[in-house]
Amino acid sequence: MHNGRLIAMAQSTSADWNQRSQTVVLKVSTSDEVWISNRDFSDQFLDGQRYTVFSGALLYQI
Repeated sequence: MHNGRLIAMAQSTSADWNQRSQTVVLKVSTSDEVWISNRDFSDQFLDGQRYTVFSGALLYQI
């Protein structure tokens, strides 16, 4: 999510130990907000028993 707007989605199945990875590059400003969200559709969760990892890095400063 970027300032409340959905940017990307990753889908998983109910198989044990399913994993997904995704890379998104955004142009953000100082007051922007960026976060991830686990949206529970029909009782499905992200891998890791409901655990999600998010990391960010500054590629370059404008």
